[in-house]
Amino acid sequence: MTRTVLIDADIAAYQVASSQEQEFTFGDQTVYHTDVENAIAEVNNLIEWIIDMTDSDQAALFLTGTKNFRADVLPTYKGNRKDVRKPEALGALRDHIMSLPMSFMEDTLEGDNLIGIHATKPHKGERIIYSADKDLKTVPGLHWCPEDGEVIEISHHEADRKFFEQVLTGDPVDNYSGCPKVGIVGATEMLDEPFMWVPYTHTFKSGPRKGLEETRWEKAPVEVHNYIDIWRCIVSAYEKAGLTEQDALVQARCARILRHGEYAFETKKVKLWTP
Repeated sequence: MTRTVLIDADIAAYQVASSQEQEFTFGDQTVYHTDVENAIAEVNNLIEWIIDMTDSDQAALFLTGTKNFRADVLPTYKGNRKDVRKPEALGALRDHIMSLPMSFMEDTLEGDNLIGIHATKPHKGERIIYSADKDLKTVPGLHWCPEDGEVIEISHHEADRKFFEQVLTGDPVDNYSGCPKVGIVGATEMLDEPFMWVPYTHTFKSGPRKGLEETRWEKAPVEVHNYIDIWRCIVSAYEKAGLTEQDALVQARCARILRHGEYAFETKKVKLWTP
C-alpha cells in the first residue's frame, strides 16, 4: 500500500528560509543575506527526511496562494501579520517547491485547506498529514504527531470537536477572536457536557435597584443527537456575549479547514461551512 505524506510546505519553506538567513548590521542599517542554493538543498533534505521519518513512499507539497477566501469572510483575518518581515529567500524557496512533482497551490486557498481537501477525498493507499499547525487537527485522518514522532489517527468525531473548540476559543495567531470570554476551559466544559445558555429575567427584590429587571443567563443541559445540537449550544454562548448566530458563523468559517467537497477546483469556488 502506497503511503503519501502531505507536507505543509508553507511552514517548511519559512523554517528553512529563516534558519539559512544571516543578519549583518552596519551602523543603523541591517542587511540580510541567504545562500539560496544552500537553502534549496536544505528544503530538499527536509522533504526527504519527512518521507523517511513518516515511513512514506512519496510526498505531496502544499503552498498558500496569493489570495485568501477567509479575508472575504473576515477582513481582519491574519491582519496582524501584514507588517511582519518575511525571510529573504522565502520567495525563491516557494518557486522551487512549486517546480517539484506533486506540488499544489490554489490562488484563493491556504496550504492547510488544500491539505484538508486532499486528506479527506476518496483515495487509494494512505495519506499522512505532516504539519506543526494545530488547526489541521480539525481534519480527520492520519497525522504525524511531533510530540512523540508517531502516526496517530484523528476520527471524524475528534476532528469535529476540535473544530467546534476553535469556533469558541478563536485563534489569536490567525487574528479571529472566537466567542468573547470563552477560553479553552469554557469550551471544554460546553463540549464535554453540552448545555445551552438560556436567558431569564431577574427582578431585584431589595436595595437601590428594587423592582428593576435585568437579563441573566443559566445553563440548560442539552441531549446531543448530531452536530446541529452542538451548534445551538455554541450560538447560545455568542448570544450570551451580546452577539448573533451570524457572528458565530463568521468565526466558524475562519476556523474551518476545508474538506473534500467544500471547494470546486473547476470554478475556484469555496463552499462556506454551514451548520
